[in-house]
Amino acid sequence: MRVTLLASFLLQGLAFAGLGKLSPLTVNDVSLMLRSGYSASAITSDLVTRHFLGAIDADAEKQLTQSGANAELIGVLRSGCYAVPTE
Repeated sequence: MRVTLLASFLLQGLAFAGLGKLSPLTVNDVSLMLRSGYSASAITSDLVTRHFLGAIDADAEKQLTQSGANAELIGVLRSGCYAVPTE
């Protein structure tokens, strides 16, 4: 009984520890956010904390443009200023 209870608390603790670390945004994430109605400024706010993983090539730019990205958002992503920092 004690072992089961201890294991349960341990698993819950590990689950909560992982909640604080959000994965970086990808082209697909940003595209989905745009299609869901997020504004470019809301996406930029998320990029501040989550960063961006990937590169903006012609295919990525086409995908983002079709999803509703403006030139400013694509330029910000292309600039690399929100890229995942190297440690």
